Amino acid sequence: LADKDGKFDHKLPGWGKFYLRLAIAVSLMAAVALFGAGRFDWLALRGTPLLRFGALMLIIGACGLTYFAALAAMGFRLNDFKRTAR
Repeated sequence: LADKDGKFDHKLPGWGKFYLRLAIAVSLMAAVALFGAGRFDWLALRGTPLLRFGALMLIIGACGLTYFAALAAMGFRLNDFKRTAR
């Protein structure tokens, strides 16, 4: 994914597959967010801010778990996102 100078070039082979896998993970995360948001009556929770905050944190946590689980299932490793300076 990098040229001979170590600079990233999005035109090199492999970027399309990389972007596709990222798009799939983001799409799954968005689906979880939309599904989760529809499970709560946010207007009714207006009177209970701690419960509303808890519901929001539950959805955010589920989104994060879904995103990273999808990336792991598609073969991503944390090192794939590390930036190395030369």
